[in-house]
Amino acid sequence: MALLPFGGGLQKAQANTLYAPNNAYAYNCTESSLYWWRIAYEKLRNGLQDAKIMAIGDSISFGVNSGSNTSEYYSNGWPVQLAKMFSIQQPNYVPSQLTLSIPNLPSNSDDRWSYTAPFTNNVGGPWGVVNQCHAVSSSGWSGSSGTVTFNPSQAANLPITCDSFDIYTVDNTAGGNGTFSCSVNGGTAQTFTLTGNNGLAIHNVTCPSASTSNSVVIQATDNTKTSVIVAIEPRLSTKFQLRIGNPSSPGAPASQWFSTVTTIGNTSGLGIVQTFSPSLAIILLGTNDGNALETPATFQADMQAGITFIKTALPQCSILLLSSVPTNTAATQALLIQYQPVYQALALANNCAYIDIFNGRFAGTYDTNWINGFHPYGWGYGDMANTIYNVLTNA
Repeated sequence: MALLPFGGGLQKAQANTLYAPNNAYAYNCTESSLYWWRIAYEKLRNGLQDAKIMAIGDSISFGVNSGSNTSEYYSNGWPVQLAKMFSIQQPNYVPSQLTLSIPNLPSNSDDRWSYTAPFTNNVGGPWGVVNQCHAVSSSGWSGSSGTVTFNPSQAANLPITCDSFDIYTVDNTAGGNGTFSCSVNGGTAQTFTLTGNNGLAIHNVTCPSASTSNSVVIQATDNTKTSVIVAIEPRLSTKFQLRIGNPSSPGAPASQWFSTVTTIGNTSGLGIVQTFSPSLAIILLGTNDGNALETPATFQADMQAGITFIKTALPQCSILLLSSVPTNTAATQALLIQYQPVYQALALANNCAYIDIFNGRFAGTYDTNWINGFHPYGWGYGDMANTIYNVLTNA
């Protein structure tokens, strides 16, 4: 496919190709920029291994406003619709489903998760994705132990088949580590003790059989220590899949995701990305940076920190950047316009693929037929997923 020069060396796919459906713009979507994704994708198509994509973003990647049920917004966001497109278009070669999730919002906003004291959903707390989201059972509680329940198939339109769960925890030497038990569907509990290595750990609990009705209950068992649950991934061992993890956190700017990254293997949100080890990271950030009135230079520095982390920690991971969508908030919209050259510069400097959602599908303007405030409607998310799908299958 012929590529046209753009922006001093960045390449833009021709508008009449599958790279750029629905008037979206795709830049630098080449074999080089998406090399590791292409390797994983072809291995999956040949039945050799799983492929993994991770969505890194805010409420737009979480899927807010994607459906009428506010407790199941996640169930129709672009990551879910992308998984369904792969499964529908390539059912025998790329079976796909949404897997990793975080205890992201109150249970009335994400009904896959529920909590009983002393476990709480610690939005705004000191740890977790963008240092704000996790489930924690703090030391010093008394009485019966608390629980975290995760049911990945809570949404009727999003059945998730699994035969085990990976439980992501923080192992924190300072302050000591707690113990917790996990049981599936009320069965025999497995007990785990956190090891204290100042990082993330994965604890696997098996299910009686592969099913869309499996759910896991985590119970705190030591009231002198703290247990922190940061993510759960339902897994299926009987066939290879495209696993799409989505630890996106509503309200998150790039400054919270990336600017405090200092070491590889830390327990930040990027620690989840590193532990999940995707072959493709899709980054969609910018709206909340605009809300915070971050300058383009600051936004670029924060994004560069995250890209550098991923390329260093995961050298076999491709990166696809997405620009945000227009908004009807004037100050934020003005900054989003200024951020557009930043995405292009980041793609060029780091050999990342880039899809310009802002100027492509939405033509840089707020369109009430597609967007409500800061978020697309379900069909807007579907259009984004279609654009991503065509890029990933044609690079």
